[in-house]
Amino acid sequence: MPCLGKTDCSNCHSSSGVFCRACLKIRYGEDIENVRDNKKWLCPHCSEEKGLNPYWICNSSICLSRRKIPPTGIAIFKARELGFKSVAHYLADLLKKQGYK
Repeated sequence: MPCLGKTDCSNCHSSSGVFCRACLKIRYGEDIENVRDNKKWLCPHCSEEKGLNPYWICNSSICLSRRKIPPTGIAIFKARELGFKSVAHYLADLLKKQGYK
């Protein structure tokens, strides 16, 4: 029986599309129940690859470092203080303001 506390990307089904409940909520503002119910859910990697949501990128330290962007660390406190739902929402706003492509 599969673990019910992890996500599965409908496109890649790879380990890069697997997130636990806490990371999904804090880093991306999504609820695991909604993600599991959405059979077409895409991980941040696939969403970016398909160009579905500009500035919506994987915000793991590895992916950010590859882009020459400093890792965010525990940015949820600052993100929420500034009124953002998640680290991804905060980061997307920063990237947009900076004209990142």
